[in-house]
Amino acid sequence: MLPRVLNLDSFPLRLRELLPGKRSDFQLMEDPVDFKGIKEYEREPLNRIHWNASARLGKLMSKEFGYTAVSKTLLYLDLNLSKEIFARDVWEKIRIDYEEIAVQLALGLVRFSYETGGSIGLVVVGEKILRLSDSGRDWTDFAEALSESKGSDQGPQLPDVLEGDLERFDPSTTVVIVSLYLGEEILPHLLKARSHSSRVVVIIVPFNPREPWTKRTISYQMLPRTIEELRRRAALLEQEQIIVRVVGDNQSIQEVLIDLENR
Repeated sequence: MLPRVLNLDSFPLRLRELLPGKRSDFQLMEDPVDFKGIKEYEREPLNRIHWNASARLGKLMSKEFGYTAVSKTLLYLDLNLSKEIFARDVWEKIRIDYEEIAVQLALGLVRFSYETGGSIGLVVVGEKILRLSDSGRDWTDFAEALSESKGSDQGPQLPDVLEGDLERFDPSTTVVIVSLYLGEEILPHLLKARSHSSRVVVIIVPFNPREPWTKRTISYQMLPRTIEELRRRAALLEQEQIIVRVVGDNQSIQEVLIDLENR
């Protein structure tokens, strides 16, 4: 059975690699002669509004264009329990719930990259290390691989994998990490990754997120000291231009991604 796909409307992937045959005189940007279609208006500049389509459909619609450049992303999906965690029995139960959400998010990001014409590679840190590139593959091939991916409380550690992959990063690469936990050991590896790449985005999901169509409720979740430490480390990394978000127990992942896009 294939995993559910988390629907993503946006994600801050940088455009870096020029497309063959495309020109951009000043910066990597949308190509105004490559008209792709229309979409519902979302506060774009007024010159992006497609007035004829808006009048026909009875609501504001905006134009979508292709790009003179594509994003290049390396996505790390960490399904294992960090060796730095002490209350392992408690966190292993949390990890099992997290695994399903993390796979949905990873697959949503893969599909988003395909839909926006980007290039993406996937590294799953689970019981085994799985590496997939989008060369010659459809995004559904990633779904099949992710459906068989499992994490472990004794599996390979993300810091070790990142350290071995530094040579894969270059100034055109956006490194995205999805993990349950953010420990002290990984911090220097994230700084190295940032020095080798264009952008590093880290999404930590220690709770089951709220579904986006449900209303916010009063949360009675008391943040344990461990979660407070996650937020402290996230704040430190933000100072080093590494984008980190910890998904709260009363947040949807989509809300967190919108916040990332607006950063």
